[in-house]
Amino acid sequence: MAAVLAAGALAGPAHARTFTVGATTDQGDQFPGDGICRTSDFECTLRAAVEEANAFTEDPSDTIVVPAATYDLFGSALTVTSSMRITGAGARNTIVRQLTDVNGDGVDRVFDVQGSPVVSFEGLTVSKGRATGDPQNGGNGFFGGNIRSTGNLTIANSAITGGRAYSGGGVSNVGGTLTITNSTISGNTAPDGGGDSGAIQNYETLSDQAAALIITNSTISGNSASNVGGILSWGESPNPGGNTVAITNSTVVGNTSSVVANAGGVHLSANTVATIGSSLLGGNLAVGSPKNCGADTASTLSSSGHNIEDSTDCGFTAGGDLQSRDPEVGGLANNGGPTDTHALSPLSPARDRAGTANCPATDQRGAPRPQGSACDSGAFEFSVFPAAVTGGATAVEADSATLNGLGRPEGQPTAFRFQFGTTTAYGSEVPASGGPPSAGSHPLFATLRGLESDTTYHYRLMATSPAGAATGADRTFTTLKKTLEDLPPPTMGKTTNVEPVSGIVLVALPVQAGIARAGQLAQKGRRFIPLTEARQIPVGSLLDTKRGRVRLQTARTRGGRRQSGQFFSGLFQVLQSRSRSAKGLTELRLKGSSFASCKTAKGRRAGVHASASRRVRRLGANARGRFRTRGRHSAATVRGTRWTTTDRCDGTLTTVQRGTVAVRDFRLKKTIVVKAGKSYLARPRR
Repeated sequence: MAAVLAAGALAGPAHARTFTVGATTDQGDQFPGDGICRTSDFECTLRAAVEEANAFTEDPSDTIVVPAATYDLFGSALTVTSSMRITGAGARNTIVRQLTDVNGDGVDRVFDVQGSPVVSFEGLTVSKGRATGDPQNGGNGFFGGNIRSTGNLTIANSAITGGRAYSGGGVSNVGGTLTITNSTISGNTAPDGGGDSGAIQNYETLSDQAAALIITNSTISGNSASNVGGILSWGESPNPGGNTVAITNSTVVGNTSSVVANAGGVHLSANTVATIGSSLLGGNLAVGSPKNCGADTASTLSSSGHNIEDSTDCGFTAGGDLQSRDPEVGGLANNGGPTDTHALSPLSPARDRAGTANCPATDQRGAPRPQGSACDSGAFEFSVFPAAVTGGATAVEADSATLNGLGRPEGQPTAFRFQFGTTTAYGSEVPASGGPPSAGSHPLFATLRGLESDTTYHYRLMATSPAGAATGADRTFTTLKKTLEDLPPPTMGKTTNVEPVSGIVLVALPVQAGIARAGQLAQKGRRFIPLTEARQIPVGSLLDTKRGRVRLQTARTRGGRRQSGQFFSGLFQVLQSRSRSAKGLTELRLKGSSFASCKTAKGRRAGVHASASRRVRRLGANARGRFRTRGRHSAATVRGTRWTTTDRCDGTLTTVQRGTVAVRDFRLKKTIVVKAGKSYLARPRR
């Protein structure tokens, strides 16, 4: 009974578990089989998660989530005996590597998949592992520097690098099935012993267990060995059952064999049957020849077409194959996607060579295929990114502008849009309009409305297609200042239009109109703000032109006729009657300043006297229409002239520079006509 209960406890519940690694330390599980990933330090490490998953063998298999981090193993490999899925946060982010010795070599392999489980590694970089040799001499085996597997192993979206072994410096598939997709096997070596294969070993066991290798959308690059730098499929069984190798849409370049005259790229022996299709082989090196491919008499290598190689030793003569041509690839680099790839040059003969019949939906990076008339040979699909060129801004007004650019969709469905805003953070965008999508360039534009006047805007053209995105250069434009012509017509007795002409002009709206911004000076509870452009303001507003000049426009009639004038050197209030009988007469009433200094000595302390002609306030005017300036003791009405109204201690002085002014003297209650070059002083009541 105790044995049965113990077996049941080890079996665990019949459902898949997910273990999320929470620590980068390398410590085993405290109680493997209890369904809880937990070390004695109460952490879930990668080793503890693997040990827990090993304890359960039922389907569906467990999942181990490995967050972005570097996980160093201190001595022994992670042994996998049950089906499981180990998923990282991307090969550039989740790195599992072995501790290295003083020579920089790993002290053990990283993963050892034993038995026949179904296992997948996804989104990982596996690095620095080492198979140290004959176990009888203290080694851990000859095969599989980073990974050794006897099961059904899938490696996806991962990088296997820096491994070292006698055979299979990167990965060794020992009588199992190894599927590699969207991955890069690079920088692995097999310099020890027989030095059979730097990147991948596909090995039939002594017990006649054949090995199957399937490689799709992957890169085998920069691996080296004494025998075969890239991929070697072989076995030592006296009765070989026949290994199989299938390579499609993959890139095998820059692998080196340094001692034995076997191929640097792919070599077959032990009754291996291999097919290669839509792939790219070049730049592989070997002592003598062949360089890219080699096969013993017991093995066969056939092409399923659409391959390209820089020699003839692969025998690529099927439909779409191309021999003795440099595939024109760049170095192994981050070209986007989870793993490094070799980018095709724009003139590479591998472009559009793979056809469309048996083409994966994406390349190794996840970029869509095809991006042209057909898919490209190899793991990299030449990304025909759309082009976006930001043009100039035209028809720039105070509140609108038209943005221009050139777009090239490269045959892909492409969305073009303009981003804009007052900073390079933009913040707003509009679709771009223009010519029909095509492979060529076509003009694009968008008209922006409701912009702030006298404001600098940044903008750029953006393009997005299934192939990727393109960003045009940042450019700027500045909207115009508003002028009187940009404003709606003034309404008699209600609104007036004003525009700064020169200097500093301040405006204060009537209290009931409200002011949102704080001002610089107050006049009986009103706050003044700078007038920087044309603006429509309510009748009753105050204008401070002591240090500037303003153009003022009011309604002459209810039918839309306007009148305007310039006013300067004073503080005044704009008033206008709504009555038809007033005929649009607009009054500019002088405001501000104190007359206290004008008191005679009789009402002041002895010794303080004021000059009778002392100026208290004034307003200069140059207007055409029905305008009236009103001082303390008189009002001057004009029909198109230039004059100045000055409030002094001894009265209100009207001086005419041009035209004729009718001055109403409040004390005398009569009107005096003052012509150009003359002046009139209306004295105060005594």
